[in-house]
Amino acid sequence: LWLYFDAGEQCIDYIKTNPTKKVFLIITGRLGQQIIPELHNLIQLHSIYIYCGDITVHKQWSYNFDKITDVYNDPVKLLVQFQKDLVEYGLQLQSIPKIINENNSKVNIFSQPDQNWCPWETNSCTKKLTLKGQCTIEIIQFELIPFELSLTNIENLNEKNIFGILLNVTSENVTISKIVDHDIILLQESSDDESILQNDCFELPNNIYWFSLDSDNLLVKYGTGEIRDYCKIIECYLTEQDRQQLKEIKFMHIKLNNNVNINELEYLKNKIQINIGVKPVLSDPPLLILTDTHFTNVDDLINLTGVSVSALEEPCRKLYSNISNFNLNTDDFPHFTKTIEESIRNPNGWCYKKLREKVNHFGKRNLRTTYLRITLDRNIHIVSGIPYVLEIWPSGHNSPIHNHGNSYGIIRVLYNEILISLYRSLNENNQKSIITRLLHENDCTWILPKLNQTHQISNVSRQCCIMLQCYQYDKEDTKHYEYFNYINNTDKTLNHFNLESDMDYIEFKNMMRRELIEK
Repeated sequence: LWLYFDAGEQCIDYIKTNPTKKVFLIITGRLGQQIIPELHNLIQLHSIYIYCGDITVHKQWSYNFDKITDVYNDPVKLLVQFQKDLVEYGLQLQSIPKIINENNSKVNIFSQPDQNWCPWETNSCTKKLTLKGQCTIEIIQFELIPFELSLTNIENLNEKNIFGILLNVTSENVTISKIVDHDIILLQESSDDESILQNDCFELPNNIYWFSLDSDNLLVKYGTGEIRDYCKIIECYLTEQDRQQLKEIKFMHIKLNNNVNINELEYLKNKIQINIGVKPVLSDPPLLILTDTHFTNVDDLINLTGVSVSALEEPCRKLYSNISNFNLNTDDFPHFTKTIEESIRNPNGWCYKKLREKVNHFGKRNLRTTYLRITLDRNIHIVSGIPYVLEIWPSGHNSPIHNHGNSYGIIRVLYNEILISLYRSLNENNQKSIITRLLHENDCTWILPKLNQTHQISNVSRQCCIMLQCYQYDKEDTKHYEYFNYINNTDKTLNHFNLESDMDYIEFKNMMRRELIEK
């Protein structure tokens, strides 16, 4: 976003009233000398470029301000430097995906807390962080437990010269504070329903709270549900004066039910899980999958309109490779999709009749929530354990909000388009989507055990949409769900839906051939 101001007061007001933006300021020498002293220490001001006619004069005072990159009288040189700084900032902000090594399927952009910490096993409520000044802490609860999480520069909380960040989460509110020599300085608070302790279904860990520290960007974030930037609820920018102390943070401390005595907390051992990650929550990963040929220059990497196939975790890469070339209309049946459309609209068609048999599947009678599930295995009619499923969504139909049992998955649109809405968790009390994206024909998206798990499918077009979905559990995941959880459209409660197939793919294709011939 480019903005132009012809008055210093307007420029000052805009920068001061937008603390969450990052500002790159190009300004004249005369005006800069007047207003930069007032703006320089603001966290949102990233870089300053002085453009003037007399470099010698303005160089003198510019040395007092380290955010001034240089003084220029050549617009080309200024813009070249400006572009380089934007690229560098973009690379840092977007955390460009790359595979760490060939034998490690974890990818930077999808980094999730993966180091489990059990205070009862270490007999301590204090844990040393792997890296100073950066981390993401995940708290998974199977019972409502008020908690405090503090990140500090020293291990003993009673010592002097302590500095840290304190997160306090209860059923009433959430606060983030700064600890300076035992003084607690409130930074932000929230009492929104989505921020406080969640009274959800505990069968699957929907009650997830996370806290991210990013000392490089002087930033802490708190969120609930999936660990991603779209799920943040509170974002606190600290001051430049805090930078060095933030970089020295290396310990985390947990307090449960206002208690740090690990022996007295034994009853909570199986009711909470704590995971630690070395990376902070940065930008949100894109939903689309793009082939590696789309990434040809720096602009492609910075804009990140899609995720590279090579950046996917190994299970997703394998699933993608198996369905990326699948086609519905083939030489032996070039009108397959058209025949499906006609079968949906024709009262005598198999699709028309089958859809009406399923009107009560997700609660009260509702034709708009029906769809067809066609499995790509002619011998098995139960979808659980079968990785490939063809889903057919008639025009105007939509799924309930549901999740996918912590599986890996790939979804590819084979025909027409579909609207996908993602949610922070499967919470019947909070049905506000965090991301909505229209996927077009041949678009692919991805699902990880902790990302893109909860969504709703909606066909907002005038034709049916046909998607191919495939799922796979992680090798270490020993709990495979024979159903998915969804929010009932009648009373908005959580329910199970058994994943039964309507027909095998080969059988279905032959059925459509017969309907075409009979027509």
